[in-house]
Amino acid sequence: MVVEDFVPGVLDNVIYDLHLDCIKLAPGPFTACLDRFEGRHLVLDLCHLSSPLSYSGYSLPGKAKLRLSFSLPEQALFRGELIKTGTLDYLFPGGEVDGFYPGGAIWTDISIKGQSVDGMLRRYAGDAAADTVAKASFLALPLDKPVQTRLQTLMTLACRSQPVAEPGADALETELLDLLFNGFADGLAVPPELVCNANRRYQIMLRAREVALQRVHDPIGLAELAEAVGASVRTLEYAFKSVYGVSAGAYLRMLRLNRVYRELLEAPSDWTTVTRVATHWGFWHMGEFGVAYKRLFGERPSDTLKRGAPVAVYRSTCHADRSAREGCLAT
Repeated sequence: MVVEDFVPGVLDNVIYDLHLDCIKLAPGPFTACLDRFEGRHLVLDLCHLSSPLSYSGYSLPGKAKLRLSFSLPEQALFRGELIKTGTLDYLFPGGEVDGFYPGGAIWTDISIKGQSVDGMLRRYAGDAAADTVAKASFLALPLDKPVQTRLQTLMTLACRSQPVAEPGADALETELLDLLFNGFADGLAVPPELVCNANRRYQIMLRAREVALQRVHDPIGLAELAEAVGASVRTLEYAFKSVYGVSAGAYLRMLRLNRVYRELLEAPSDWTTVTRVATHWGFWHMGEFGVAYKRLFGERPSDTLKRGAPVAVYRSTCHADRSAREGCLAT
């Protein structure tokens, strides 16, 4: 799938087993290339972003995920921690996912069909390794360079190729599983970096975002917000910067602008107005709001409203036509 204009929630229900709310952070065109391989046991979502994007949401209960980042031109963040190129990241089932990817980032989300990551890990690495993983909310496991390179080659081949005839697809999938879970087991011996829910910056951000969303009609100032969550303004700013890559003020303003965009896009133009939607999200100065909106989305709010109908987001599998994706995922 290629998305050539920003669609709020572009990754929502597209990446397997994740519910995500995405926020556009920078003005200018937005392109996301999302390609999928779905085999007997694995689902791979290969993603490439043209511009920075923050996301928040959760993984589905009982659905742990693995993630491997291939290219990160700038720092990427997950729950207040740096994501490193070449580490195999484990996202625990039903957990909150909040983070930031820079423009140019390429990564793959990996899901196991019909069985849990825990079950596969017990099969490949034994009960002790699986028990270690069960205690963690997030794992960043280093992979040997040859394993990284081979995984990237196989995943790109799987997601970009024309239909692979049996038994070729099965052989490719078997090698991927072997590399993934043997690499997972080897990474556990390093030992891995464990990131727990007690990450203070992340917890401050979560509380502050909740308070701010309760005040969307009358946006709360940073000093009042910091007091509400028991932190200094400086700590609050750093907490948002460490999770989303931007300051608290910038993120909350972008969040409200994105919410306006989504509501205008989905609302029938015959029963709502730009003013009604903008004031609902705490924008009371229409002139300033219009300038900020056009700068971020490249059109006037009234133009978004005129389009009027929800934007359809189409999914492609590895069997879809390659022509629209040419060059999007060059390695």
